[in-house]
Amino acid sequence: MNNLIDRIKGGSQSAFAEVAERYEPLIESMVAKYSASGIEADDLRQEALTALFVAAVSYKCNDEVSFGLYAKVCIRNRIVSALRKNAGRRDGVQDDGSDVPSEESNPEREYIDRESYENLLEVIDEALTPYERSVFYLYLRDKSYREIADILKKDEKSVGNAIYRIKSKLKKRI
Repeated sequence: MNNLIDRIKGGSQSAFAEVAERYEPLIESMVAKYSASGIEADDLRQEALTALFVAAVSYKCNDEVSFGLYAKVCIRNRIVSALRKNAGRRDGVQDDGSDVPSEESNPEREYIDRESYENLLEVIDEALTPYERSVFYLYLRDKSYREIADILKKDEKSVGNAIYRIKSKLKKRI
């Protein structure tokens, strides 16, 4: 496997095709797992293949973590990020970018969604300290612990602790 990874890093398309073929069952299982979440299976598959390529290029060969595990985590994280981005676009516009409202778009549903969203924001505001809210909103924007720490001028460990507290508090409240 390390030889294939080295060839991919060198730009070999055939090496990547071989790795993609080997990891096809993993990709298919991840796509199947998340396909009911509002993103087309083909789009998820493309995200998974992109993540597999990025994993191959960024993988550092060592005995601690196998490439398979590293690739699985990269693929899952990429798909989850795509789902988060898709969930953030709940504006009644179809995914193809056209201005045709979706079938589910109606004033009553939009009002209920807006009310639920406002209630959720209220729970978050009540449960979290100002620092935790800052960390939480940056975390939702897919910022890493290091990036959050740099933005807030705090220690990375402090950010990690805050995220742990946030998750605990929100699990209890929601």
